[in-house]
Amino acid sequence: MLFAVLTVGMTWPLITDPAHSIISGLTADADVSRWDLWWLKTALLDRHSNPFYTDTLYYPYRAAANPLPLYYHTLQPLNGLLALPVLLLTDATTGPTLAYNLLVLGHFIATGWAMYALVRYLTGSVAGGLVAGTLFTFSPFHQYHLHEAQLELIPLEWAPLFLLFLHRWSIAPPGGRHRRDALLATGSLIAVSYTSWYWALYLLLAGAGFAAWRLLTDRATWRRTAGAFGAVLLGWAVGTGPFLWVTARAAGDPTFELVSGLDYEVRFSLNPLDLFRVAKDARLTPAVWFMGTLGLSALVLGAIGVFTMRNAECGMRNRDGAKKEKTDHESSTVSHSAFRIPHSALFWLLLAVGGAVLALGPYLNLNDAQDVAHSSGIPLPYLWVRNLPFLAIARVPRRFALLANLGLDVLAGAGVAYCVAVARAWAARWGATGTRAVVVAVTVTLLAWQLDEFAVLPQPLHPVTLSPFFTRLAAEPGQRALLELPITAHYLHDHQRMLYQTVHGKPIIGGYVARKVYDYYADDAAPFASLLDYTLSPKRDIVPPLSPIAVLNFYDIPYVVAYKDDESYLGNRDREAVLAYAHHLFPDPAAVVQDDAQLTAYRVPTVPQAGPLAWAGAGWYAPEGDGTRAWRWSNASDARLFLLDKGPLAGPLRFHAATLEGSAQLTVSVNGQAWGTVLLGPGEQSYDLGTLHLPPGLTTLNFHSDTPPQPPGGRGRDQRPLGFVLMTVELPGLAR
Repeated sequence: MLFAVLTVGMTWPLITDPAHSIISGLTADADVSRWDLWWLKTALLDRHSNPFYTDTLYYPYRAAANPLPLYYHTLQPLNGLLALPVLLLTDATTGPTLAYNLLVLGHFIATGWAMYALVRYLTGSVAGGLVAGTLFTFSPFHQYHLHEAQLELIPLEWAPLFLLFLHRWSIAPPGGRHRRDALLATGSLIAVSYTSWYWALYLLLAGAGFAAWRLLTDRATWRRTAGAFGAVLLGWAVGTGPFLWVTARAAGDPTFELVSGLDYEVRFSLNPLDLFRVAKDARLTPAVWFMGTLGLSALVLGAIGVFTMRNAECGMRNRDGAKKEKTDHESSTVSHSAFRIPHSALFWLLLAVGGAVLALGPYLNLNDAQDVAHSSGIPLPYLWVRNLPFLAIARVPRRFALLANLGLDVLAGAGVAYCVAVARAWAARWGATGTRAVVVAVTVTLLAWQLDEFAVLPQPLHPVTLSPFFTRLAAEPGQRALLELPITAHYLHDHQRMLYQTVHGKPIIGGYVARKVYDYYADDAAPFASLLDYTLSPKRDIVPPLSPIAVLNFYDIPYVVAYKDDESYLGNRDREAVLAYAHHLFPDPAAVVQDDAQLTAYRVPTVPQAGPLAWAGAGWYAPEGDGTRAWRWSNASDARLFLLDKGPLAGPLRFHAATLEGSAQLTVSVNGQAWGTVLLGPGEQSYDLGTLHLPPGLTTLNFHSDTPPQPPGGRGRDQRPLGFVLMTVELPGLAR
């Protein structure tokens, strides 16, 4: 109950409107997290399909025949399952946001309680558990992920629970509780694996460190320790094996950027000073926490706990299995032995220090360097740890601060237990009532200290705005796609569109998943170029200019949305260019189906297809012309043309071509198969390579010259390297 009250207070005023607002920060991940919850429900209950594949993003390239795998996306299936009741009982406009906020609040409560349970077990101190739980769940590290809106990283409760059950199991005598703790330790590791692979990897490291510590400090029970940790690993492998297997196989998908490299990892490492200084992001009001700060209260109390944990520990067991049943009252006799770190504190100290060192990244970074070249160049342990399986995919070393906070806050709880024991001994002269009053006062004072240090109040809120157009679109039958302008570079820029998709449910162009996906739309084999450059008056070309409406009709896209505000706009000119382009495409006012503060939505007219879609791909300069005909010079040895049609095509392949000077052999290939070869010279000639019979779909015509482009001689203004020139092209289905 205490952690529930504190969570409501520390996230105030979120609880006042959890269905229509979220805590501000990097809302990109909040939008994607809500999409995750929606998609898991949609896949499992509506489509009865595997939620780790989706055909709703990157249309048409990741449609049903080639769905996008989500194994390396932050799909967080456990959170999705927890959200199902909320999503089933609410509508599409409020359900994902309400579910997201309830999960955030629930995980903050659970994290505080889990740390309380761990420290209460280790120290026997209620006060120590309460303070440690508050430190851990409201730490700058946890609040940073709240403002980053990374829902998959907010459930920190599994870390203390895993170590609690592993600790109890490793020292408990055989019996019913021993088996229960084994199952709970394994279950905690499985649960975190289905929430965040990052935390699962970190807990595996922490568990291995705990096993090593037990082997070093209690060698007589090495078989039992090794067996306990081995059994946990085996149970975890059984529980996650199928998922782990397909995830490992998905690593071979070349369309994903799984590992970002050392420069990226240096950029997302901590400066050593970050662990100790107050660091807040003043871009929000009030300023919110950055990740690294451990907190003064945690450091002070943790320093006390390092040397006093043996005076407070109560949940440990002797080698013969007998449990010490001390309580706070029985711990009131405080020994003042020499400053020496007891074995009971050593593991938590090493966990805190080890996590902090790993959070510093591959190279010591003293000046917030953005790449390896600007770092100190001094290698750190992370440089070797990243070579362990899957750890390089985690990409962000500073997240190891989780382990630093976990170890430090356990020690802080032990420090609180010591302080309470001292206060209890001092107040014993006043009897039981006076002693209780002093203990309560000390506990409340310590809680108030850390709450005052960590509080960000009132929390900045971001209202959720959804155009009514998306609800109207959801009511239309079928799964016809939606084109949204501007077409972005994807990744971070598409997050809002995924939130809107939770309402309308239609496939969209692009998407934001946790690993960058190949940009299909910028590929020269995609016909979306005319929708990317916002050209109002396209130049005459060697093939008929692509009609944007024809492209939209070909892919059965019935609506285009132009956003009036989008984070991909670099300024007003970008916004004006996109809105002007949309108006140019749809000059008829009747095409407007929705116009509000957020967007203008247009219905795409259906026009008869006059032939295949045709366009020039890579290897060409921009088209040139003299008013009567157009030509293109090649800028590489290979230059491509594309045809796209839903049916088969048949027709001639004819063109005029020449070189700038000298001769060249030009080989034309159709879909990778050589079709014909001609000899070019500096004088324009016509060539006829016969009749092509093309199958439905995309056809690639590649023109390969055995002579690379050369710059023109002389001192003319045009010094471009030029290969061959192509003009007067006739292709199947295209009338000249």
